[in-house]
Amino acid sequence: MLMGMNSLAAYLQLQVVWVYDLPLQVVWVKMRFKMALRYLTDTQQKTTCCLNYFQKFFDNPT
Repeated sequence: MLMGMNSLAAYLQLQVVWVYDLPLQVVWVKMRFKMALRYLTDTQQKTTCCLNYFQKFFDNPT
């Protein structure tokens, strides 16, 4: 029975670690998603600025 109790304690300990670690993983995933979204947004803005610049250049050749 002692062996069973130790296994149960180890199982519960793993569950507690998993439960405590889960929010950290969720936060980490959210941070990665935000960083990726920010990168895509910045890239899109730079691309838009670049296209606007070339559009002005082609509209007014000097």
